[in-house]
Amino acid sequence: MRRAGFTLVELLVVIAIIGVLIALLLPAVQQAREAARRMSCQNNMKQLGLALHNYHDTFKVLPRGGHPDLPNGLDACSPHVAILPFLEGKNIYDLYNFDESWDHSSNLQVKNMMPSAYACPSGPGDGETYDFENSDGDIEQRKATSYVYVGDASERVDGSFVNFGQTLVSCTPPDGKIRYRKFRDALDGLSNSLFMVESAGRSRWLIDGEAQPADRLPGRGYYWGNEWECWTGPIAHTGFVATAVTTDPSTGEKNLSLFVGSRRMNFSNRYGRPYSFHPGGVMSLFADGSVHFLTESMDVYTLQYLAACDDGQTIPGEF
Repeated sequence: MRRAGFTLVELLVVIAIIGVLIALLLPAVQQAREAARRMSCQNNMKQLGLALHNYHDTFKVLPRGGHPDLPNGLDACSPHVAILPFLEGKNIYDLYNFDESWDHSSNLQVKNMMPSAYACPSGPGDGETYDFENSDGDIEQRKATSYVYVGDASERVDGSFVNFGQTLVSCTPPDGKIRYRKFRDALDGLSNSLFMVESAGRSRWLIDGEAQPADRLPGRGYYWGNEWECWTGPIAHTGFVATAVTTDPSTGEKNLSLFVGSRRMNFSNRYGRPYSFHPGGVMSLFADGSVHFLTESMDVYTLQYLAACDDGQTIPGEF
């Protein structure tokens, strides 16, 4: 007896059904993967929060951000280096030369030894090595962190510059004197004081999702891949200042104008701006060690009140 086979029409129908099923399942698979990456990012921040608390328990102060000068006038390292012993990174910590600047040749090898906890798995290129041409023309291998400290709570209100208060990770204060903050300085309470936010994808500068040329920032004098990106660099802080994205009509190049406009997160990772690949906002670490998701629609004053640790403002509930 002759065996019946599939007709061409039946085969096409089966293929069409399989295609529809794949199309229906793919978004669910992508959402599940992003949920797993987001949870991993959250766990990274919790690890960093625990390390910061252990650092404070040991030294009775918090590490500094910004440009903490060494006694010899050189720039010290990022707080990310300072907390390494409390993040199972004592072997990397022991290799760092704290008597020299972060970009000294003796600290070259450490730039490529960033722990995985400093990289968000959702950020493309995060945790991967990038090449940087230093001032001597040599190519260095470095890694960029996805997480930066909140070190600014300033804003322009009605044309005037307003500082809402001090941040827990001290940068350069108005009098220029080096200070180390303590948990007791969080007069608003640790649960109302921001410590850290995401600034992901910094294997390249991004503006509205578009990769920017790896050259000098117009009017600012900073290069991509240098102290703003390298995980050991001294500029490891950010804020929520209003920013406008502008385009040069002659070149088409995009640039950022600070203290104007209304955008505050997820528009660019230049200057360590708050930026993530999690839809709708960025992950954040609070001083009490809790991790919260800050949404793009948050009120500007709420963000600044959370950034400042001593403004007398408390924000109830979830953010």
